[in-house]
Amino acid sequence: QDMEANKSENAIALHALGGMVCFLQRAMLDQAVLPVCQFEVLPKDGIPCLGDDEVGARLDASALANLEIVENSEGAKDGTLLSQLDHCASGPGHRMLREWLLHPLKKISSIVARQQAVEELRKSRVADDFQAGLRRIPDLERSLTRMAASSVGSGREREGV
Repeated sequence: QDMEANKSENAIALHALGGMVCFLQRAMLDQAVLPVCQFEVLPKDGIPCLGDDEVGARLDASALANLEIVENSEGAKDGTLLSQLDHCASGPGHRMLREWLLHPLKKISSIVARQQAVEELRKSRVADDFQAGLRRIPDLERSLTRMAASSVGSGREREGV
């Protein structure tokens, strides 16, 4: 019985994916969007998994608002946990820290390992030099995203049009 339910759910997911691909084709965005897509089956609760067993806790909107992790009650970043902790030297570092704060680790062994790694970096003089070097490197991830978005334009620049 569970197998039949899984087949039905998989069929529904494939139909939804087909509809999305059809929409992208009609909007002439399929060649720009589909090559960079990643597909995964969502869990039954509909909340995507971030990877493996090391996935952080899931904080709902109420917890995020009350804890003021990334945004305060006025909608600004002043006084938030992120604003207090973020001394990252690069765009990817800022984004990773934000992700870590939004999805805190659950396993004690993972928390201890991360704390030890941070402590090692703090003790090392290499970290200061590395951080200074990171400040001079452009944000490649953001640049590639902007370049891809600008090359797509309004979707009218598709090959063969």
